[in-house]
Amino acid sequence: METESPRRSVSISPEVLALLFGHAFSHRTTPIHGALIGKASETKVEITDAFPICHETPTKFLIESSLSLVQSTLDGNTDKSPEIVGWYTAPELTHPGESAKQSPVALRVVAGLMSTSLSHPVLLALNNGTILEVLNGQKDPQTVVSVFGKDFGNQWMEKLDHKLMDPEKAVKSIAACAFDVKDLTDHWNAGAASEWTSAAKFKKRFV
Repeated sequence: METESPRRSVSISPEVLALLFGHAFSHRTTPIHGALIGKASETKVEITDAFPICHETPTKFLIESSLSLVQSTLDGNTDKSPEIVGWYTAPELTHPGESAKQSPVALRVVAGLMSTSLSHPVLLALNNGTILEVLNGQKDPQTVVSVFGKDFGNQWMEKLDHKLMDPEKAVKSIAACAFDVKDLTDHWNAGAASEWTSAAKFKKRFV
């Protein structure tokens, strides 16, 4: 019998929020996808890093290759505790009032993560259409992010409580770096010497 994911709270670090907003704002007319990194337990998930994967609908090859690269990067860290805890996505530009959605591709990715992990991954969806309003101070950053856990139907429709850690710090940094997020497909297209941005690299931007 399928089991429902434990009811958990989710915290999101400011550098992760900055990367998510920057990735989505940089590619408002295309869907974006990426991996979430952190620590997970039965009662909470701490998202402390993220890797942007693409600004397109990812193929199976891209998903498998990117997750393998992310895991290899984590395995190479001296701190062995962080792990892949979920996936994030944003659709192409949504209209005002339209809520964030879980795409079929993202649902398949988190289902695949669960099949290879003992933990229940989370799915984070961004409302791309309201990010500009957040940057202009017209909306609370909390309204842009929705986090979902697995339900009995295996559809990740259970909305989880989430907390943005120091969102003001993240929002202030986005204006300077919104167009400076290089996802994995950008990195591959630009060559080996180019950057593949991770949220951890945003820490130095915060003052």
